[in-house]
Amino acid sequence: AKDFGVADDIRAQLGQKGIRVDDNNRMWTSNDGRSGPRPSAYDEPDGGGGGGGDPSDQEIRNKLIEREKARLAKDFGVADDIRAQLGQKGIRVDDNNRMWTSNDGRSGPRPSAYDEPDGGGGGGGDPSDQEIRNKLIEREKAR
Repeated sequence: AKDFGVADDIRAQLGQKGIRVDDNNRMWTSNDGRSGPRPSAYDEPDGGGGGGGDPSDQEIRNKLIEREKARLAKDFGVADDIRAQLGQKGIRVDDNNRMWTSNDGRSGPRPSAYDEPDGGGGGGGDPSDQEIRNKLIEREKAR
């Protein structure tokens, strides 16, 4: 059932949270530098656990914080190991531009060693990538 009013409302809600949807390129971007592919109406919403598939943005961010703490402590062996683990999961770290990208089109800013790891609840700040993805699936189903 096509309900463009609902789809437009969801797009406006995302816009208020700093999320821009580019339907032509099937991508979304956020004011904080994150981006990802726009899911389709046939994708399933995320419930939290990936079940062994691609790591969540939260998992990537937490691993990158761990890596940055190791780099700050000059424990480059640990930092290199974390980078290699991420690489095996299709995550590339660009230290020059302080960004990460994944094979599935997601990307985000590389956190610093002083950032706090994500525990799951956003606390009213920026929406998580999972929340964005789920809203976009809801929007696509309405379209």
